[in-house]
Amino acid sequence: MRAFRDFLKKEFMEAKKSKYYYWIASTLREETKKFYISRGIDIETYSQNEFVFIRLIHNSTKGEETSSLPGIDQQHAQLLIDVFGAKPNTKNLKKFFSLDII
Repeated sequence: MRAFRDFLKKEFMEAKKSKYYYWIASTLREETKKFYISRGIDIETYSQNEFVFIRLIHNSTKGEETSSLPGIDQQHAQLLIDVFGAKPNTKNLKKFFSLDII
């Protein structure tokens, strides 16, 4: 999971030249959307799973600001944050792969 996230984040950083650290949340959200769409994700799929797509690349303070989006249950959101972040333990991974939210 971490290797996949690292791959996406490195591609995003190469495409945006690491300048995104200073972007406001709305700009970061729009540029993240453009990044995925340019890689073949259709707009409908992206829109339905925006929280996940954003958190795959931005699972830090920027992710907190950008991905506080309506439409996702807080319990599921916290599980995604944990799995993508510092708590990808066996218990959380079992929960993650048994969910129908992705």
